[in-house]
Amino acid sequence: MNPDPYKYFRVEARDLVEELGKGMLALETDAAAPGRVAQVQRLAHTLKGAARVVKQGAIADHAHALEEALAPHRAPGDSVPRARVDAVLGLLERIGIQVASLDLPVA
Repeated sequence: MNPDPYKYFRVEARDLVEELGKGMLALETDAAAPGRVAQVQRLAHTLKGAARVVKQGAIADHAHALEEALAPHRAPGDSVPRARVDAVLGLLERIGIQVASLDLPVA
């Protein structure tokens, strides 16, 4: 029997993507929410590390890009521009698609 190398990663990644989405939606409604950017960056950092462990470089790279996109807006009271929120949501969508593709059977 061939063990599923992504079994636990998929669970963790889906949870992280869901939390990242919630965080970004919160930034969408309150772009200057204190601590929200740092929280989203921590989640992205966790996802990046988990993806690297299971050798999912594309997911890790997108998570890193998400971290970097928010880095300039980490100062207290700094707001995240709408265009940046949209760009991060796009990255998050790509990550979600990549995680979902791990469910497909390998031929």
